[in-house]
Amino acid sequence: AYRGEKCEAKKTKLGDVYDMIKQIFYGTPEYDMAFQLREDVLRKPWGRKFDDDLTKEQEGIDTNWGYFQDGKLLCVGTLTPISEDIIKIRYLATSPEAQRKGYGKAVLAAMEEYARSQNYKQMVLESRVSAQEFYSKYGYQTEGEEYYPEFIHIPHIKMFKVL
Repeated sequence: AYRGEKCEAKKTKLGDVYDMIKQIFYGTPEYDMAFQLREDVLRKPWGRKFDDDLTKEQEGIDTNWGYFQDGKLLCVGTLTPISEDIIKIRYLATSPEAQRKGYGKAVLAAMEEYARSQNYKQMVLESRVSAQEFYSKYGYQTEGEEYYPEFIHIPHIKMFKVL
């Protein structure tokens, strides 16, 4: 699975509301919420379903993080170890009503902190081109040319950040 101890939830402040970013474990109600958010934001708009992906095979390998406010999951991010030094952002999804309010930034920062704590040296991802600017703001660099993954006809670009 992943290296190290389980991580504690952290309270953070966006605006006047204290919220919580925490690791989400498989088989919990929070994981069910994370699954549904990924389904709603990343799959349904493109006519995809969970069964179309290999996500189930990743259970127990991935590390999931969520931003919760008043018990509602607003943003979820998923990390997958690639090697001793590299960890991949597989998903970062924010509910439509919570987009552009800093929740994605907060989850990304928590995932980067986790990666550093586990001695990873680099984070990589395959970003939708429409999200490239978001990642670039936080120090991610592009690598290679735009491409279309075989599983979905949306332009993507490979990105990385040295930690």
